[in-house]
Amino acid sequence: MNLMNRLALTHKYFGTDSLSRPAHSPVRVAFIDVARAIAIILMLYAHALEMSKTTSSAFPESTFTQWQFIYGFHMPLFYVISGLVFRQKSKTKIVEGSLNLIFIAFAIHFFVWAAALLVGLPHHRPNGQDLGNLIRPFAKGGDFATVVVWFLVSLAFVQVLFNVWLLTSASKRIMLAVGLAVIFLASQAKHINTWQISTVPEGFALFALGYWITKQKIAERFNRNAPAITGALFGFAIAMVASKLNHGCTFHPNQSCSNFSSGFGVFMAHGELGFIPLFVLSATAGSLAVILLADVIARSIPALSNQLSSIGSKSLDLLIVNGIVLVFVQKPLGHYVSHELSPVAQMAVAAGLTAVQILLLPVWQLFTLRLASMTKRWAGAVASRLEPKSSAT
Repeated sequence: MNLMNRLALTHKYFGTDSLSRPAHSPVRVAFIDVARAIAIILMLYAHALEMSKTTSSAFPESTFTQWQFIYGFHMPLFYVISGLVFRQKSKTKIVEGSLNLIFIAFAIHFFVWAAALLVGLPHHRPNGQDLGNLIRPFAKGGDFATVVVWFLVSLAFVQVLFNVWLLTSASKRIMLAVGLAVIFLASQAKHINTWQISTVPEGFALFALGYWITKQKIAERFNRNAPAITGALFGFAIAMVASKLNHGCTFHPNQSCSNFSSGFGVFMAHGELGFIPLFVLSATAGSLAVILLADVIARSIPALSNQLSSIGSKSLDLLIVNGIVLVFVQKPLGHYVSHELSPVAQMAVAAGLTAVQILLLPVWQLFTLRLASMTKRWAGAVASRLEPKSSAT
């Protein structure tokens, strides 16, 4: 079965909860799960590399180069994959799926905040400031106790807006596009990120790219290994060069607006994209490269494909777990790793921490599956209230 036939099956069977699907879904499309696995592994490793920072803004050059490259496309890749598997939903279903993502984000925020308070982490002390840290995200949709859940809130809004886009007329689509452009420009100029608003316009565009890849069948020419591998290598090369050339200023390619002492790295969670054409280049090239590589693996290396598919099908679980690990493992380890280990050892520790999170996934799922079940019930209860009541005859 070639890539486009698999995309067609994907589009038919996968719904709006596109970050992770249960293993008993009617059809699991291997290359999508492989792409998810690559994306989540890159995220885990890049987050673990942050332990090498000697201060909040100082990276060793060797680890920064890797981090910069991965951050140039790994979160855009999640939006693109979500667009690949998206299909139009009723208002009730799209709201239910999006609310579920938001409820997961806030449940994890509360859990991490409470657990950190109980174990007495230095940055979570029992005072008024900590109560503010608990409450503030419910008003701002940001500043969570663990940063990774920002993506769930952003994806929730992107899914709703894209579903509206599919259901509306051409004139209203133009209005929506103009509105997103205004939001993008305002958030970049004023550094506004309430309810992840600064991530929604670019997230919407990347989500639409994934949907367009499915609908327009642009990948048909890559249904053989040689062109697919060539395309993937070319895409990774473009992503690496674009990430390195991106100096961080939104509209000025030659000025430097570094967010780290080693240079600039894309940080979508904070709306830090750098020079927009270079961000678009690294995000799209890197994402398409992963999709092509995933298809080659799914088609030609069954053993590896099965292993990666198992990881990819649990990407939401791993994202939740990583949010907890960032606070309770990486922060305590960070000082030792950054000051006592060589760059090679730092990379080895980052790879080891990535592997441990994956290997212990069956243990993590004792928590994540219960959490997902709980938030799904909440989302279903709220969404059901939106269903129109049938009038008595």
